Amino acid sequence: MANPGMPLIALENPNHFEVIANVPESEIATIKTDNEVKVLIKSINKEVKGTIAAISKSASNTGGQFQIRVNLEENLEGIYSGMFATLKLTTNNDNQLSALMVDKNAIIKKGDLKGLYVVSQQNTAVLRWVRLGRQVGENIEVLSGISNDEKYIVEHSGKLFNGAKISVR
Repeated sequence: MANPGMPLIALENPNHFEVIANVPESEIATIKTDNEVKVLIKSINKEVKGTIAAISKSASNTGGQFQIRVNLEENLEGIYSGMFATLKLTTNNDNQLSALMVDKNAIIKKGDLKGLYVVSQQNTAVLRWVRLGRQVGENIEVLSGISNDEKYIVEHSGKLFNGAKISVR
């Protein structure tokens, strides 16, 4: 039975693949259609060229992320619909100071989730799940989850958990 708003059928062309990716709003202004990008197909460990075919004009449902579509220039054996890929975009964004960078040692990993502990007004630890961006040296960009004025915990002794009393040094 068909449900309203749901596709009835999906068609695929095995000779033409595209990659759909989300780009943060801090970078979207530097990306243009027809720009060339590198695409790493993880499962076959191969890098191919692609071209940006479309850029979404809206980020309303993606939390400040704009969807782009990249057409692959090569038809490769071993590529199947639904495989994961990583885009390597070159941007001309000189606004690096606006990025929130944290020490990579502060990142907590639980499965696929990544977070860090912030200091509450009551001097307790609060775990915040974050979305991470690029890594630069020992620091990693936080795209969402904490604000610039929040203090976060880099090192701790003992077990750290939500609500744990802490002393700030």
